[in-house]
Amino acid sequence: MTSKYLQKIILLLVFSIGCCLLFYGVYRFVEKPKDTEDVTAVAHIDHGELVAILQSKVDSTFNQYLEKAITIQSQITQVNYRDGVYSLLLQGDQKDTFIICQMQPNQNRAVTSYKVGDTVMVKGVFKGFLKDAVLLNCILLSELWSIDF
Repeated sequence: MTSKYLQKIILLLVFSIGCCLLFYGVYRFVEKPKDTEDVTAVAHIDHGELVAILQSKVDSTFNQYLEKAITIQSQITQVNYRDGVYSLLLQGDQKDTFIICQMQPNQNRAVTSYKVGDTVMVKGVFKGFLKDAVLLNCILLSELWSIDF
């Protein structure tokens, strides 16, 4: 009798955990990413400084910017459009190191007014790097003097 009671409790526990994981998964799936316009940038970093930080790989310096909004001013080297979202490839301090900036979808109209060679200031969430630095949910800052740190 106690083994059947224990089996029922274990089955109920497993079912409850499964339901919780399912609800969490659905929540994460439908959760909208934060609008970068509402996030305060922790720093304004020159494109050369960011690439130097990435190359030095000093954890304390690198980690202070990870998953935080930063602003960067750099020159556009390439503009890509895929799945309804623009990505800007910004110039780094070396010819083979770049900053990839995936724009928020609400920035599509603003991005079309820029072309390769233009200097832009963007604010985005720094996600890390492989060969290039990656910023997500980027927005264009139209006025260079009104940076919101």
